[in-house]
Amino acid sequence: MLPSRRPYRDTKRNTNNLIIIIMVSSQPQVNMNGRYCVSATCRLLGIHRNTLLKYTKEGYIRCSYRVTSKRKFYYGREIVRFWRAE
Repeated sequence: MLPSRRPYRDTKRNTNNLIIIIMVSSQPQVNMNGRYCVSATCRLLGIHRNTLLKYTKEGYIRCSYRVTSKRKFYYGREIVRFWRAE
């Protein structure tokens, strides 16, 4: 289950003392076929880069790699799909 959305970045603890990361409340404005680096993706979602890495490793959001530099990037459609997931 992904964290709830609020209009600002924040963390809080729920009743089970688990930390919940809070993303932005409005849908990110992205080009669906555009490619976004890690920092841009984090800025659009309002989360820290370590949180994005965690969600990528857990399979909540999929990344791709550039052929020449092997750097990670995220498609705009994947960012929106991740944001819509609950």
